[in-house]
Amino acid sequence: MDNIESSPNSAHINDYISPLKFHETSQTVACVGNNGGTYDEWIRDGFFKTVDLIYTQIRQCHNEDIYIYPMFYCARHSAELGLKIVIRNILEIYRLKKCTIPEDANISYATHDIAKLSDILKLLIAVDNRLLAEYPKASIYLADYQDDELSDLFRYATSVDGSPNLASANISSIDVDILYQHCCAITDDYSAYIALSEQLIEEYRQGTHTKELSRKQIEDIAHILPPYSQWRDSVFDERKKQIIQEYHLPSNKSFTKAVGLIRSHREFSAIIGKEIPVPYLNEDAILSYSSCVKYISQKSLVDNIAHDDDDNDIIQKLKDIPSKTRTLASLSAPLTEEQISTLLAFKDIGKEGYYSEQFDAVYKHMQEMDFDRAWAIRKIANNSTSIIKGLKRCGQISLLNLLLNQLNSKSI
Repeated sequence: MDNIESSPNSAHINDYISPLKFHETSQTVACVGNNGGTYDEWIRDGFFKTVDLIYTQIRQCHNEDIYIYPMFYCARHSAELGLKIVIRNILEIYRLKKCTIPEDANISYATHDIAKLSDILKLLIAVDNRLLAEYPKASIYLADYQDDELSDLFRYATSVDGSPNLASANISSIDVDILYQHCCAITDDYSAYIALSEQLIEEYRQGTHTKELSRKQIEDIAHILPPYSQWRDSVFDERKKQIIQEYHLPSNKSFTKAVGLIRSHREFSAIIGKEIPVPYLNEDAILSYSSCVKYISQKSLVDNIAHDDDDNDIIQKLKDIPSKTRTLASLSAPLTEEQISTLLAFKDIGKEGYYSEQFDAVYKHMQEMDFDRAWAIRKIANNSTSIIKGLKRCGQISLLNLLLNQLNSKSI
């Protein structure tokens, strides 16, 4: 027992403070795990930023013979994570699209082999033609890591069998500048590709697709189709044949499914001249709303011309608020709560970049909000541009044209 007390570590065991927790004396604390989250995207970014820091240090101190090991490893791991993130996202697209994963790609991507990961990615991107078109050109630089299948080349001097890693791979010199340039190109290209894959996931989540066609392709088909009023004419059969050939549809059934989606879709049905009106909003509501917009716009213009924001002008503006509020309340009196919620929903659709398929969910959210009516009226009156965009995106062409006509007229 006496030997335990005299062991080299025993004198310091009670003084040990773990860095893997927060202490009252802590000054710089990294938030990870359940305290802020840990994501592959952040880890990838961290490894790339480390490459950047090491390269800067090399340029300043010229200790490249030492720094090359962590620099290469971090560059390599950043590239590996980029591939794995994209593959994970594209597999989600396969799930949403309910497509069969290519047999040679339907394997585990729990590997460090960048060449194998790259081959898997090339097979998977056929799921959407936009992924094919935007395949990262910098992928050619993944060859920098082709001799490092296990990600060990720059982590250890020797392999498990004792042979020297770099000498066995016939690597004796490394152009640090080229390595850094390639790393930057891979990072930039794959960041854009990751963003594209995330955008496509959100698009496919809207449910407007078939096994053969993406939402974008269905929209393009809507533009190729003749107006709905001509669907009984020969031109429809001509366009049908064109679409089946151009999009390589396997059967008439595939075409019919796409056409059915177009007819039931607010945005795409408007393209073929068949509007699907949203509930509650009508011409009278648009007329009342346009009066509010014009009043707010005219008052803002007059105020900007007449006042210079000195103390007296500010006092006068404050005095004018009750009068303006009463006028706006009078102009908006015909609008129902449902119509206000609908206009607020169109504002968000136009401003926040929602898909038209999300209108019903956004409208429901607006209905559930306990908003102040005066605030809501000012909100929609001050955001007519976003509401115009929302109306257009949701295929409400008749109401959109009415609103534009009203806003172009000078009388309230």
